[in-house]
Amino acid sequence: MIFRYLNKPYPFIFNAFSVLVPSMVTFILIVLLKPLGFSSLDFLERAITALVISIIISACIYLVVNGLKLWFPDYMSEDHWTLGKEILLWLMVLFIITCAISVVFIGLVLYQQGEQYALSLNLILSVFLRTASFTLGLSIIPMLVLILFEQHNHHKKQYQNARQFTQLLQKQLHSVEEKQVKKEQKIIFTSETEDVELQLKPDDVIIVQSDGNYVEIHYLNGSTLQKKLIRHRLKAIESQLPEDLFFRCHNRYIVNTKRITNVKGNARGLYIEFENSNAVIPVSRSKVKAFKAIFEKN
Repeated sequence: MIFRYLNKPYPFIFNAFSVLVPSMVTFILIVLLKPLGFSSLDFLERAITALVISIIISACIYLVVNGLKLWFPDYMSEDHWTLGKEILLWLMVLFIITCAISVVFIGLVLYQQGEQYALSLNLILSVFLRTASFTLGLSIIPMLVLILFEQHNHHKKQYQNARQFTQLLQKQLHSVEEKQVKKEQKIIFTSETEDVELQLKPDDVIIVQSDGNYVEIHYLNGSTLQKKLIRHRLKAIESQLPEDLFFRCHNRYIVNTKRITNVKGNARGLYIEFENSNAVIPVSRSKVKAFKAIFEKN
């Protein structure tokens, strides 16, 4: 149950706010609210300490996320981001921040005590544990503020995108209704062995979905939605489809853009709905701009 919850899709949000918001909230928190013993410092010392910690937090967040995206691009893919990965990322960031602040604190201790002060394992462990508890206690509020801010901002952005898509879609549907429908040559769907499995008019094909070594064709037979499983790769099927009518909106899905009736958006992304079908298909974040361009040029 827990693993299923952790594997739920989660929006990957990383921008300038992801770096600035935690550091700014931390700075304000230390200077004004004076938590975790900061009240013992005068205002100037507290402000300088808050600035140093804020810079460390910003640098750690920026370097960790961009480093992981550079070294592990598949793991950091936005289209496969989950709640579990988001939690692991934050734990890693907090650990790196703890290590960085510990190094600064140990350096301050050695500076204050002089060169004769012995650097021992006990000192390092003691400083690290105190820094870890300090970091966790101090990071709760900035993390919550960041999550709430990003989710609100992302949800608002997705809502606006969905609204724009709906307006463009309505315009396109209105334009299509005014044009005379022309007969088109049928698409011949073949298997890997080149056996003919299905022959359909392009307008009758609703969705083409990848299912391992197979593809599932969702199509209309009259007014009835039917499905056909064909042993083939999605990429091979994609080459048989008219580019002006079909769009690969996701690694697993190709959709008929003329059959789209609605586009919805939430914090996780954009989703497409179709006429005569209950299917709700996601749009990969990397495909959003190209998807929007389809409606803007019509």
